[in-house]
Amino acid sequence: MKPTPPASIEALVAFFIPPACREHVLGDLCERYQNPRQYLADAARTIPLVVVSRIRRTSNAQMLLMEAFAVYISFLAAAWWLAGTPFLYGQSGFLRLAIPSVASMVGLVMAGAYVDLRPMVRAACGVGFGFLPEIVLWIVRPDLTVPSWIMMTGAALSFTMVCAVAVFFLEIFAGRSAVPAGDIPGKVRELQSGIRRKNLELGASVLILVFLGWSSLITHELSRRVAGGLILADALYVGYQVYKRRALGAIPLDAAPGLLVELYRAELQRRLVALREIWWWYIGPFVGALLMYVLWVPFAYIDKPQVWVNILPFLTLSWLWGFGMGKMTERAARKLQEKIDELN
Repeated sequence: MKPTPPASIEALVAFFIPPACREHVLGDLCERYQNPRQYLADAARTIPLVVVSRIRRTSNAQMLLMEAFAVYISFLAAAWWLAGTPFLYGQSGFLRLAIPSVASMVGLVMAGAYVDLRPMVRAACGVGFGFLPEIVLWIVRPDLTVPSWIMMTGAALSFTMVCAVAVFFLEIFAGRSAVPAGDIPGKVRELQSGIRRKNLELGASVLILVFLGWSSLITHELSRRVAGGLILADALYVGYQVYKRRALGAIPLDAAPGLLVELYRAELQRRLVALREIWWWYIGPFVGALLMYVLWVPFAYIDKPQVWVNILPFLTLSWLWGFGMGKMTERAARKLQEKIDELN
């Protein structure tokens, strides 16, 4: 009779395997079982590969980037409201806020692999993971912890924003059924619906600029008020550009087939132009506004390198966001060009 692993060891191994593939992996490990030592060594080699595979299936790079931006901005907003400049610049606030933000992103990734893809469940797991490094730091390095009132407020804001990101984009990234090639009205409606969803995303990011600009404008420091005014002007420009590139009007149901084809081609061309010019009307101005928000203090204290180290997480995330958005829009532009070529 073929030996089987002890129930206690098998239960321990099962705990670390994502539920979606637990039964299959346990079966394979059981087939290869020789002794407890070999079983544990085999599980130690197999489980990381299974987890990585599951993460690749349940995670989307674009969505994770948006969520990372939302989480960090949430903690930053909480720190700005409750502690202001002394914490952010004088107490390495930007750097300290990056610790729970990174932990929250790990929680979001692991929640998708182990628990659930529902927005509220993922967001709750992300918020919970954000507190773990703070507990450890409170024991070993209390000077690196984030004040509890900032943590609680930032966690609540990040839960709300991550849920909003997931609600808007989970359906898009999960994929939708394709419209038949001959259904031009359906293709037009699908394209217009995608443009409207994308504009909701861009409009939400404009609100971030409005908050950053307004919070700087109402202070008493002249340099910061100037930066706030420039950020608000930047937000108005980006908002106008998003509005100008909205989808065309509703499709007339009784339109002739030739008119529908032309309408579809026109929407594709407008979208292609918007994507190819996005660095000028969205990504560049947006990243520029973010840099204005954080760089006014470092340039005022150019002789203090620790200030530049402090804002490094924010600068890195802003650059990654801009780079990621640029790459994604390039890919989307290539797909649109292929559709136009096929239509022609």
